[in-house]
Amino acid sequence: MSLILNSGFTIGPGVVLDAGYIRLPPTGLTSGDPGTSAWQIKQDYPASTDGLYWIRNDNINAGNPVQIYADMTTLGGGWTLLVQSTGYVNPSVPWTFETVLQRNTSSPPATLESYATLASGMDSTKNYSILGWADYIKKTASAGQATFDYMIDAAYRGRNGAAYTANENYSFVEGAVPTSPTNLYFGTSELGGAGFRKNITEISHFPAGAPGDSYGTWIYGEASVEARMPYIGTVSYFPASEMFLGTNGFDGSWWGTLIAAGQFTPAPWFGGGVANSSINTQNPRVIWYWVR
Repeated sequence: MSLILNSGFTIGPGVVLDAGYIRLPPTGLTSGDPGTSAWQIKQDYPASTDGLYWIRNDNINAGNPVQIYADMTTLGGGWTLLVQSTGYVNPSVPWTFETVLQRNTSSPPATLESYATLASGMDSTKNYSILGWADYIKKTASAGQATFDYMIDAAYRGRNGAAYTANENYSFVEGAVPTSPTNLYFGTSELGGAGFRKNITEISHFPAGAPGDSYGTWIYGEASVEARMPYIGTVSYFPASEMFLGTNGFDGSWWGTLIAAGQFTPAPWFGGGVANSSINTQNPRVIWYWVR
């Protein structure tokens, strides 16, 4: 990257000026040149491609650089992968409340899984989470923005989910504290209206199913993803102690779960409201959660 001065001269990397060397924004390509987030790297280097990058923050990994997986292409790019949820078998290493926040933090996936790659079964070694660090790498924290974006997709990238702007400074590690009546506290499951973590704006509504399912669709609902930013659940409130992280309310529905204790593959996602899907969206095999 080069800098263009007001005088019209172009200064390339490493050129010595009277005041010393030009310091360019961090590229994130090495641990010695870590960025602050995928968002920062994408803004400074628009040609960045999907893959592994290094970031550093005083509140993350004891202030040491850490490698992340970044999506630099979807909807303008700049997304940091927070969670890859791939289930609890092969071998069986269940999620816990602790690992929902941090799991395999030093081993981000170099290549993301998919419905096809997990055809032979779930693989708990592919589970990954840096959810506990998310609040330090969203735009609100890294660029002084009033809002930030998050994204969820499942089975295949850019399918079975959506991307959103959170219009309030919600925390990624927030849990639900029920009040009575809980239906008023949580609001409806549809997009829009008041309720718990519902002040969100949909940026893009992804198609349902697999690539090639031209008319695959899904809708918000109690038997699907509910239109609220995911939150960490309190196990005793959910059927079969299923939900660790999800969008569902206290209505007896466990659909819209990103990370589950077990039984589903990897979590109960769309239980209904899906049309023209060639795959089983109730068990999408892999679910991703992103921030920028």
